[in-house]
Parts: sequence; C-alpha cells; structure tokens
Amino acid sequence: MNDTPALPRSIIAGAGPQDPNVDQLRAERRELAHWLRLITAKRDLIAARVVPPLTQLQLAGTAATSDFMIEDGDLAGILQLDAPLPSSDDLQFLQRCAAQTSQRIAQLDDQIQAW
Repeated sequence: MNDTPALPRSIIAGAGPQDPNVDQLRAERRELAHWLRLITAKRDLIAARVVPPLTQLQLAGTAATSDFMIEDGDLAGILQLDAPLPSSDDLQFLQRCAAQTSQRIAQLDDQIQAW
C-alpha cells in the first residue's frame, strides 16, 4: 500500500475542473468587491472633506532637495478638496450602496462555501 497521506478535499477540489457556477459566483464577488472599494473610497473622501485638514501635508524625512515633492495645490486638486460638497442625500445613497453591496458579497461567500 502507499504510505503517503491522502490529500485534503480542498486541494483535490482545486486540482480538478471547477464548477462553472462557482466560477461565476467568484467573478461576481470580485466585481462587487471592486465596486465596494470604489463606493467606500468616495464615501470616506466625502466624509473627510466635511472637516478639512487644518495644515498642509508634510511627510517626515522628506528633504527639501528630494525629487519627491508634494504641492499642496496639486494634491487638493486631485482630491477635489475645493469642489462643492455633495448633498447629504448623496452620502446616504453611497452608504446604502455600500451596505447592500456588502450584504450581497456575504451572500456570495455563503454560496461559494456551500459548493
């Protein structure tokens, strides 16, 4: 008889052909996770803009002769700190989207685990 231990089911399952339904669920989960990152980043940016920073950004250890310099105006422009704040309805909409997306991701995780 062979003395090697049996492989765990998770390894055996990963070695064979994947169930197309599981692949589809994983693809949907990846897409939703990407959307969730976008939604929460925008929501967090809006929330951070409500109370703007009081000082300019300074990085410890950055010398004046460094090639990497952060221009405060450039950063504010990229972050759109001078743009008008979205309404509270917009923020609530983003919060609802984040909650619903998180809930769907949890459902997909449960379905994937069930397979």
